[in-house]
Amino acid sequence: MQPFPTSFRPLFARVGSVALTLVTIGVLVLPAQAQTHEVQSPDGKVVATVQTDGPHLSYSVSYDGQTIVEPSPISMTLAGRTVLGANPSVETTSRRQGNETLEPVVPEKFAEIPNQFRELRIDFAKDFSLVVRAYDGGAAYRFETSRGDRITVETEQATFDLADGQGTGLPTLYWARNENSFITHSESYYQPPMPLDSIGGQMSTLPLLATYEDGPRVAVTEANLRDYAGMFVTGDYAAREGDARLHGTFPEVATDVAIFQDDERNTYPTERADYIARTSGERAFPWRAVIVEENDAALLENQLVYKLGPELRLD
Repeated sequence: MQPFPTSFRPLFARVGSVALTLVTIGVLVLPAQAQTHEVQSPDGKVVATVQTDGPHLSYSVSYDGQTIVEPSPISMTLAGRTVLGANPSVETTSRRQGNETLEPVVPEKFAEIPNQFRELRIDFAKDFSLVVRAYDGGAAYRFETSRGDRITVETEQATFDLADGQGTGLPTLYWARNENSFITHSESYYQPPMPLDSIGGQMSTLPLLATYEDGPRVAVTEANLRDYAGMFVTGDYAAREGDARLHGTFPEVATDVAIFQDDERNTYPTERADYIARTSGERAFPWRAVIVEENDAALLENQLVYKLGPELRLD
C-alpha cells in the first residue's frame, strides 16, 4: 500500500481548469542588491529562501519556523559548458501575488480549488531566471530561459537536503522500492519505510514522502513536465551530519529503442544521447516542488501539483 494517493503523481497539465477570478497584486521590479531573497506563503508558514552569493545558486524551505529543506544547490548545464546557477549574477528581482479560483472541468477532489500564492522572480545574467512560489502547503521553483530558438540541456542539478532533525527528529522516508532503473511503470510499493542508512545510491520515482515524528509531512515531486526528462531522485545519507540528501537524476534522451519480448507496449532504450533535453530556448522548465503539511489528512487534500499545472492546451 502506498502512503499517499496516485493523485500526488506529477501531472503534465492542469486539465480543463477555469479561473473564476485572478488578481495579480503589486508587481514590483527592483535592481538587485540583497544576496538572500525570501518569499512567504499567504499564511506566513512556508518560507522559501534563495541564496545568490557564493559559487552556486541555492534554495531552502522552512515551515512554521522549522527548516524542512536546508540550503541546497541548484543549476542547469547547457551544451557549451554554460552552467546556469554557477557564480550567479543577479540583475533584477520582482514579486507578485496570485489569487484565483480554479474550477476543474474534469472531476477532481474539489469542485473549486483556491490558488493563492506569493511569487519571487530573480533575473540573472546569462539570460535565465529563477521563479519561486510559496503556497499554503508547499513551495516550488523552476528555471526559465530566454536564449533564442533551441538549447540543449546536458543535465540539471536539483537537490533536496532534508532537515537534519533539529527540532523535528530525523525523517522517515517512504521510498519507491526496486526502482533503480529509468524503465518503470511507476507502480512500486512505498512501504515499509526505507532506513536512512540504506538510501545511499538508491533511486526512486516521484513522489517521495518524508515524515517527521515531531514535525510535518513532506513530499518531493515535480509539476508541469513537458518536452523534458522526468525527474527521479537518488539518495545520499551522511550519518555524521545526520543529513538525508536527495539528488535529482534524469534519463538522457533515447536515440534508439528495442521491443521487450515482442510486447510493443514495453520498449527499452539501447542507445542514449549525452543530453537530457533539446528544447526551446524561450521557455519555462518543470517545477521542482516541496509539499509540506502538518498531518496525513492535510497531505491527502493538498493540490499543489494541480495548481502548478498549465491551463488546458490541445495540440
